[in-house]
Amino acid sequence: MVIFPPPSVRADSTRVLSVHDQLLEADLLFLTRGDDDHLVRCEQLLESLRGTHPDAKDEILWRLARLEKWIGDQAQTFDQKLAHYEKSEALAKEAVAANEKCAECHFWLGVAYGNIGQTRGVLQSLFLVAPIEREMGIVLNLNPQHSGAHHVLGVVYRLIPSFIGGSLDKSIAELSLAVQLNRSSTAHYVELAISYEAAGMRQKEMEVLDELDHVTGPYDPTQAKVDRRHAAEMRQQLAHLY
Repeated sequence: MVIFPPPSVRADSTRVLSVHDQLLEADLLFLTRGDDDHLVRCEQLLESLRGTHPDAKDEILWRLARLEKWIGDQAQTFDQKLAHYEKSEALAKEAVAANEKCAECHFWLGVAYGNIGQTRGVLQSLFLVAPIEREMGIVLNLNPQHSGAHHVLGVVYRLIPSFIGGSLDKSIAELSLAVQLNRSSTAHYVELAISYEAAGMRQKEMEVLDELDHVTGPYDPTQAKVDRRHAAEMRQQLAHLY
């Protein structure tokens, strides 16, 4: 994913911001979604753009799919999570229909499939594995440097049974590549550490958590807070083993 700079300063209050500038503003609001009402403002801005700028439909819709995914992550019940993930899926499908060459549109569609699968349970969602792999394959064909696609594949290969392609070796390889491609994404480190833990490679797990501690200026500051809490819990578990 592209890391966007802050939106242009509105020195002239009469200046009408372009769609591009407003999308940058939405990205900044999303990246600071833990602050005040930023998440609500992000959604309101995107919904407003959705109604007025059909020419940017794909860019608006994948951002709404990303937002719904985050809301689903924070939901407390099965039904709430599934509802938001399914809404994310619908938005991402619409985005792909608007522009089949949009890497982010395919990415968030694959992410939605994965979230729905994890929520329902892996054994009830094996039919989603092929669509997830397909969407990530399209993403990497459009953008070979997309670390998020390798991240998703790494998580999928850890979760699914070996008889349909699951493999901790494949998971570690994909997540290691995700880290290499985007060292500022804290989520990559956490998932790689989890895969090392699943493989019984405790020293490697600790090394990855140490690397996470040295990440400054994280790509997604709000997600980084979640990841650092998760990493701290993993460290506590490791401490009990030694």
